[in-house]
Amino acid sequence: MLKPKVFFVLTLLAPVFSLPAFAGPSEGRIGVGVHGGVNLPILDKRIREITTSGLNMGFLIRYGLSSHWEGTFGVEHLNAPAVDVTPVLFGGQYTFLPEAKLSPVARASLGLARVHGVGGPTDMDERFAFKPGIGLEYAWCPSITVGAFTDLFWSPQAEPNDKIFGAFVGGLQLTYFFGQVKP
Repeated sequence: MLKPKVFFVLTLLAPVFSLPAFAGPSEGRIGVGVHGGVNLPILDKRIREITTSGLNMGFLIRYGLSSHWEGTFGVEHLNAPAVDVTPVLFGGQYTFLPEAKLSPVARASLGLARVHGVGGPTDMDERFAFKPGIGLEYAWCPSITVGAFTDLFWSPQAEPNDKIFGAFVGGLQLTYFFGQVKP
């Protein structure tokens, strides 16, 4: 038997999971979004010794390829004391429940990142970058989605003596979609 408080919370959350989304599938629609949050450097012990957590922010463009798949392009900035990373990434996002108000998503991006300060205050180089992630996206109104995400940002060594840069990135994302939902 469910406790009354648990039953009450589940009753309040049921419409979130069962109603159709206001935004609907993004197929054939262009979305423009912003995101921000925190990053926590990981992987290379030498980087963890010179920096701590920091902030990240960026913008992205999304295009609905089908009801489940979107292509993405984004630029962001990961800032932590002594380290700045600016990746430019192309990727994709898969929406598991495109007709639901709240849907889990998986995403991955590849691109290049300008990494500054990892090898010292004057060190700067361009590197390959990879960013897989998961999240939840909520269709707030006909053209707006709000999401919470956690990603793993990884940028390997550009040269043998470079340090690997990696960070857990978590935050919120707001996207506005242009156009009408296809019937």
